[in-house]
Amino acid sequence: RRVTKLTIWGGNAYLAIEDIAAYETTRSLSSWSPRMVDAMGAVYGDELQDLWSRWCDGMLAIYCSGGELCRQRLHLIQCPTLILHGEKDPLVPNFHADVLKAGIAHSRLHMFPDGKHNIHTAFAQEFNRLLLEFLRS
Repeated sequence: RRVTKLTIWGGNAYLAIEDIAAYETTRSLSSWSPRMVDAMGAVYGDELQDLWSRWCDGMLAIYCSGGELCRQRLHLIQCPTLILHGEKDPLVPNFHADVLKAGIAHSRLHMFPDGKHNIHTAFAQEFNRLLLEFLRS
């Protein structure tokens, strides 16, 4: 009741085996692009590998306990919601955006055809335009 508008980007509705497979594929920073390691390393420093590994472990633990994140409570969201998602996101498969859209009344989904997980930076101008239009409407 206190939230009047909501935006979701790159979000999981629950954890599926496809999500865990993606996390395990990227568990080692050696599988990341140097550009991504540099960008994330600038934020998280020398702890990046340990933090990412622990995050992967946490996601696996949630998956093993049923995988529920928010899917069962989406119907409780009553405010207008904008869902932004990259069609080529390697970490969050497209079915999550579809589940979010189907589960949230008054939601709108915008897919970035060439977007990956970094749509907020790779498509910053379009991302920000869509977000501002939604928030101002």
